Amino acid sequence: MMKSESISQMEELCEKLSKQRNSTVIPLLMDETRSITHYLVSEVYDQIKSIEEQGLLKEDVDVILHSGGGDVDAAYHLGLILQGVCKGNLTIIIPRYAKSAATLLACSGNTIAMDLPSELGPIDPQIEDPTTKRWVSILSITKTIDFLKTLEKGPLLEELAKRIPVLEIGDYDRLIRHVCTCVEELLLRRMLKNDKNRKELASKIAKALTQKFQHHGMCIDISKAKEIGLKVVQLPPEQWKIVWKIFRIFEAEFLVD
Repeated sequence: MMKSESISQMEELCEKLSKQRNSTVIPLLMDETRSITHYLVSEVYDQIKSIEEQGLLKEDVDVILHSGGGDVDAAYHLGLILQGVCKGNLTIIIPRYAKSAATLLACSGNTIAMDLPSELGPIDPQIEDPTTKRWVSILSITKTIDFLKTLEKGPLLEELAKRIPVLEIGDYDRLIRHVCTCVEELLLRRMLKNDKNRKELASKIAKALTQKFQHHGMCIDISKAKEIGLKVVQLPPEQWKIVWKIFRIFEAEFLVD
């Protein structure tokens, strides 16, 4: 099957899902070469405006999301745009995975639709080590700093301290707090808007997603997502079957060599 044929088939399935759910379906499926960036924000905005100008934007919006993550601020901005254009229910559908910044984007929905193959991930900001060019978790750095605090003053402590840019330590802490604030704000605008203890619950969810899990690749499946406090739903079997077919076509044509 040619990629153009696959795209046509995916578009037909999106239209079928749209009719069944009486919603506007926006596929946001990214392969390993793409991530959530400020350029993506522009692309999605153009796509939404085109749908709106054609009079095809319905009250309810479904976003089929598959992404390994990207820029946290871009994901936050994209979430605000989706919330702004959707007048009804905004559902973020996760056929396979939405990791890191994509998990933050998922928090913009009224609900997150998941099933057995679906997974979210910790929102764990990464920074590039200028020496090794490897991406390192902010949590790893903060845990290293906590470890340094337990050491007595001596050659080892002095050597380790040299390797950590002291002036940036405060930036790491502020970054984690910044990500928590982004998660909380998106949750309060939609998912938790009508909850009695919404601020406390938003804070609890944000802390869980940014600090609870020890590994960046941790699988937060449907049961864990519910335990955290996210409002997770399962689509009716016929609707999920369409979503899964859309993803499998995308996976076969764009993810598998």
